[in-house]
Amino acid sequence: MNDIKRISAVAIIINFIALFSSHAQPNIPRENIPKDASVEIRKEIEKLYSPDAIERAEAAIHLGWMGSKAAPAIPFLKAMLNDNAPIEWEYVDIPRSEIPLYKPFTPGEEAKSAVESMLKEIPGQDLGPSQTAGVAGD
Repeated sequence: MNDIKRISAVAIIINFIALFSSHAQPNIPRENIPKDASVEIRKEIEKLYSPDAIERAEAAIHLGWMGSKAAPAIPFLKAMLNDNAPIEWEYVDIPRSEIPLYKPFTPGEEAKSAVESMLKEIPGQDLGPSQTAGVAGD
């Protein structure tokens, strides 16, 4: 129980470390970002174009948290499913071996998770098998 509390407390102080700086921005031109999307959603979509893998992953996570209201971001998230720049969590004061289910992740995996989260709220929609090809872990 104390370990769970410790991990939860430390998770608040999470640092991301980008292992590589590969840049896999969406292949959709920025000018195609919907002008009628909210400022908050447009701002997160813009971050998907960042050269920083951490910022791309965080933007995908934030869009996923917004749920179906971030549906205008789905094409941009799908366009980055092959973003395999590895990123890992850094837990302060906890050895990696003590972190349950520790696994590095990628912006593409976060994009996939965000789209899946949004599509659960939109009837009749799914990623489709061709959209998940190339995502690490599939």
